[in-house]
Amino acid sequence: MTDLLERDPLLDELAGALDAAATAGRVMLVAGEAGIGKSALVRRFSEWHATRARFLFGACDPLLTPRALGPLHDVGRRTGGALAGLLAAGGPREQLFAALLDELERSDRTPVVVVEDAHWADEATLDLLVFLGRRIAQTKALLVVTYRDDELPIDHPLRTVVGLLPAQAVRRVHLEPLSEGAVAELARRAGRPAAGLRALTGGNPLLVTEVLAAGTAGVPLTVRDLAVARFAALPPDARDVVRLVAVVPTTAELWLLDGASPAAVEAAMAAGLLVAGEDTVGFRHELLRRAVEDSLSAMARRDLNRRILRVLAGAGGSGIDVARLVHHAREAGDTAAVLRYAPEAARQAAAVAAHREAVEHYRAVLPLAGGIPDRAELLEGYSAECYLSGLSAEAVAAGREALALREAAGDLEQLGDGLRRLSRLYWWDGNRPEAEAAAARAVTVLQSAQANESATANESATANESTANESATAKQSATAERKLAMAYSNQAQLDMLANRLEAATAWAGRAIDLARRLDDRETLSHALTNIGSTKILRGDSGGRADLDEAFDLAVAAGLEDDAARALCNLATIGAEMRDHRHARGDLDRALVFVQAHELAGYAQHILGHRARIPARRGRLARCGARRPRRARRTRRRRCQVRRRARAARAAPGPPG
Repeated sequence: MTDLLERDPLLDELAGALDAAATAGRVMLVAGEAGIGKSALVRRFSEWHATRARFLFGACDPLLTPRALGPLHDVGRRTGGALAGLLAAGGPREQLFAALLDELERSDRTPVVVVEDAHWADEATLDLLVFLGRRIAQTKALLVVTYRDDELPIDHPLRTVVGLLPAQAVRRVHLEPLSEGAVAELARRAGRPAAGLRALTGGNPLLVTEVLAAGTAGVPLTVRDLAVARFAALPPDARDVVRLVAVVPTTAELWLLDGASPAAVEAAMAAGLLVAGEDTVGFRHELLRRAVEDSLSAMARRDLNRRILRVLAGAGGSGIDVARLVHHAREAGDTAAVLRYAPEAARQAAAVAAHREAVEHYRAVLPLAGGIPDRAELLEGYSAECYLSGLSAEAVAAGREALALREAAGDLEQLGDGLRRLSRLYWWDGNRPEAEAAAARAVTVLQSAQANESATANESATANESTANESATAKQSATAERKLAMAYSNQAQLDMLANRLEAATAWAGRAIDLARRLDDRETLSHALTNIGSTKILRGDSGGRADLDEAFDLAVAAGLEDDAARALCNLATIGAEMRDHRHARGDLDRALVFVQAHELAGYAQHILGHRARIPARRGRLARCGARRPRRARRTRRRRCQVRRRARAARAAPGPPG
C-alpha cells in the first residue's frame, strides 16, 4: 500500500469525523480540483477503518443526462434488503429516502455513506444529500461528499445544497496541490529528476504521476498527451479494450467487454490506464478516460457506442439503468433506441423528482418524434417537467403544441384537461388573461365531453350491452367527471386569486360536490383549499376548517404539494389579513411541514411572510392609536379591502 504524501492531516480529520459520528452523525465535504486525489483519499480512509465502519459507496457519473438517484442505486446494490427492493420496484422517493435512513440505523458498525463526484449529481441526488444532511445528527452515521469545487459556477445547485446543510454537523477538507518536497519525493521513487516537475504539473498528483510514468525525456504537457501516448504503446487487443471502456462514463461491467481476452485487460491495467473492481473495469481517473475518448474519431465513437448499446439492451432484466441506455443510444446516433428509451428515462426521473434530468431526456427525444402517435403525450410530459423545473416559457410552448395535437385528434376529454393544465402554466408565466381564457374553455369542453359520455352510457344501457361493456363505459365516464371536477376547481382558484370571491365559492362548491361523489381526494383537497382560502379572504373563520381538511386529505393521499398549498394558504392569507391570533402559529406549522419535505419554494414564501409580522403589528399599533372610533372603523374597512386585493394579486409562487 503506497502512502499518500501530505494527506495524513486530512485522513486524521476524516477519522475525527468518524469518531464524532458515533455520538451524533456528521457530514464531511471533500473538495478539490480534478486529479487532486479526492477519491484516493476516501479510498485510503475506507481501507484504514474497514473493521470499525461500514462503507457504502455511490458515484455520480458524467452521462449526457445523469442517472436519477444513481448513487443511491449503487448503495442499494451493496445493502440489498428493503432499499434494493424499493429501488427495483421504482418506489416513491420519500420511501427510498426513508429506507436509506432505516439501513443506516440497522448497521452494527458506524455506517459511512460516500457520494463521489457530486458536481455531476442529478436533481434527486442533490435532494437526497439535503434530506440526509439535515437528519444526520439524529443518526450515528457519516456522510462523505466529494466534489470538484473549481468546476462549480456561482449558480451551480450543489452550492445551494451545501448552504442548506446544518452548519453544526458539517466539516470540510480541501485538498491542496503537492509541495515541491512531495513532488521531489515522488520523482526520487520513480528514479526521475525532479527539476521543473512541480512547475510543470502545478503539484497535481495525477499529472505528476502520469508525467513520471511516461518515462521519456520529452515530457508531454497535458494529461491527454500522456494518456494517448500510453494508449498507443499497447498491443492491438489491449487498445481495443481501452477504446471500448473509454466510451462508458460509468465503470464497465466485465461482461460488457464482449469476449475480450483477460490478457488484453491485464495489459491495459499494467499500462496504468485501467483499474479493476470486483466485477468491473474502468479508467484510473475520469481525465484519462476523457483523453482517450476525445482521441477517437466520430465514426469510431459511434461504432463503439453501438456495441455497448447492443450488449446493454440484451442484458434486459439485469438492473441496467435506462439512463445509460439513453446515453449510448444518443452517442450512437440510434434514433429508434432514443425513441424507445428516452421517454421511459424521463418518466423514471420524474418519479423521483429529478425534474431537470427528465427535461433533458424529453429534449433528446422530441426532435426525433415528429410524426409518432404519442407525440402529444411526450409534449405534455415535457411541459409538466419544465413547469416543475421553473422553465415557464418552455412549459407553455410545449403545452400549446400538445393542445394543438389533441384538438386536431378531436379528443374532447384530453383537450379539456390540456386546457386546464395550460391555464395553470399561463398563470405561472404571468399571463392572467390567457390563463382565464384557457380555464373557461376547459370547463366548456369538459362539460361537452362529460355530456357525450353520459349519452353513450345511456345508449349502452338501452341497448342491453354486456356487463363488461357497461363497466368500461361507466369507468370512462367517471374519468371524464374527475377531469371536469378539477377544471371547476381550477376556475375557482383563478377567481379566488382575482378576488372574485362569489364566483370562486360557486365553482369550488361544484368541484367539491363532484369530487366527494367520485371519491376523488386530489380534486377534493384542491377545491377545499380554494374555498377555504376564499372564506378567509371574506373574513369567514370557517375557512380554517376547510383548509385543515384539505391538508389532512392531501397528506393521507401522499400529495405533498397539495398539502403544502393548503397550509401555506392558511398561513400566508391569514398573515395578509392580520389574523394575529393565528398567523404566527400557522406560519410556524407550515414552515415545519415544508422544510421536512424539502419544499424550498414554499419555505421561502413562508419565511418572507413571517419576517414581516412584527413590523406589521408595530405599524398597526401606531396607526390605530389616537384616532376617533368612527375613523378607525372606516380605516379598518378600507385596509381590509386593500389587504384582500393585495393577497389576491400576489405574484405567482407556490401558494395560490
